[in-house]
Amino acid sequence: MPQHISNTLWAFAKLSVQHGPLIASMSAAALLKLGEFRSQELGNLAWSYATLAIRDEPFLDAISEAALRIIGEFNIQGLANTLWSCATLSVKDPPLLDALSTAALAKILDFRAQWLASTAWSLARLRCCHGPLLESIAAQSLNRIAEFAAQHLANTSWAFASVALANEQLFAALSAEALRKISAFKPEELSGMASAFASLQIVDEKLMDAISATSISKSSEFGSRSLAGMLWSFATVAILDEPLLKAISKAAIKRLQHQAGRTGGRRAAWKPQELSTSAWSCATLRFEH
Repeated sequence: MPQHISNTLWAFAKLSVQHGPLIASMSAAALLKLGEFRSQELGNLAWSYATLAIRDEPFLDAISEAALRIIGEFNIQGLANTLWSCATLSVKDPPLLDALSTAALAKILDFRAQWLASTAWSLARLRCCHGPLLESIAAQSLNRIAEFAAQHLANTSWAFASVALANEQLFAALSAEALRKISAFKPEELSGMASAFASLQIVDEKLMDAISATSISKSSEFGSRSLAGMLWSFATVAILDEPLLKAISKAAIKRLQHQAGRTGGRRAAWKPQELSTSAWSCATLRFEH
């Protein structure tokens, strides 16, 4: 039964369990019955594969074809989740993306904050610049901005910056809401928010001050990517914030020491691009540590 197959794969994805033989068996069974799957079941299949990072192109193509036939039956969550799945797995299927975007646009007034942010992130990740949908997401985000959590604020900022859409009203609202919720931001969200504003050359001193203060208090939690991103952001908008730069430098040195094996513990290795970005940022700000 389609529902049983969909629910089983969803459960394994929810629990982050990759059982290769079982998933392959369930997928083979699903392929034989995809024409019988309802929209929710197709959405669950796509979400499960994306969550488990399984990029089975023939299977995903089959899901796409089945989804296109019944795209009008997808509810809001199904549309947002399917777009997210395509973005997560880098599935660039123009007919499917256009159909999903058009269907989402028709229902945008009912999108909650989570789905607005997720859809914006997905479109940006896929470089799918569906102008009418992005404009509608911006307008609806303004109406629901109080509902946005830190992750939604950061992801929406990143998405619009990635497609170079500097909607002044939207970014002003994102900034104001971020200031109210700044203590809830995780390191990657702080870095992402700063990078989004910097890449669009939006110099929001109040926001950057708040990001700086919060980042200093959480500097020990930053990974190499977030540290490099934060340095790049402040250098790009030419803000020499010495307390922040010192805190980031201290945290960066600890990460490099862990990487070199001079002290205990395990940390993600710095990538060459992160090191290069950090060096450029310090040089641009004429900051030496």
